[in-house]
Amino acid sequence: KEEANFFERACKDVEFHHIPHFLESKFSENKKDTDIVFVGSDNPFNRDGMIWFFEYVMPHLSDVYKIKIIGRVNEHLEKYKNRFKNIEFISYVENLDDIYSKSKVSICPLQGGTGLKIKVVESLSYGVPIVSTKYGIVGMDSKYNGCLVVDEAQEFANEIRSLLEDEQKYKNLQNEAKEYFVENFSKESVYKKLDKVFFE
Repeated sequence: KEEANFFERACKDVEFHHIPHFLESKFSENKKDTDIVFVGSDNPFNRDGMIWFFEYVMPHLSDVYKIKIIGRVNEHLEKYKNRFKNIEFISYVENLDDIYSKSKVSICPLQGGTGLKIKVVESLSYGVPIVSTKYGIVGMDSKYNGCLVVDEAQEFANEIRSLLEDEQKYKNLQNEAKEYFVENFSKESVYKKLDKVFFE
C-alpha cells in the first residue's frame, strides 16, 4: 500500500488500486511436530535476521523446542549447524505444505527490508501464528493480523515461549491469523477487489 500511495502522489492523472499478493487458504488440523519454523532465501535480510536470532534470541529459548530452518538462507549459517542440536537445517524441500502444515509457530526475525513478506503471507495461509520484528509485518495494516511483533531479543523469545506454552493464547492468535488471511490475502478476497476495479 505504501508503494500505491507513492505512485498516486507522483502520477496525479492515473488511478491506482492496491491488489495484494494472494494464496489459496490451506488451514490444516495436522499434528504439529515442529515448534518453530523459518523459511528464507539467501538474501541478506534473511541472513542477518537469522544471525540475530541465533546470537541473541536462542540463548533465551529452551533446547527442547524442535526448530526447522528451510531454504538457501542455510548457506550462510554453517557455523550454527553444530551449535544447536534441536535445529534442523534444510536447504531445499519439494513442497512447503508439509513444513507449514506441521509447524506451530513461524518466525520472521528480520532486522531490515521493505515490502510485504511472502513468507508471512504463506504462514497465515496455513493458520500458523507468527512472531516477527517490525520489519516482518510491513504492508500489513492491522494489529490484529496473527502476528506478535517485538524487536528486543528476550521479548522475542518470551513471545515464542508464551505461544508454545499457553494453549489459549495460541488458539486466539491462530484464529486471528486465519481471519486476517481470509479477509486480506485469500484468493476470494483479492478477486472481489479485482471485480470492483474492472466491473464497477
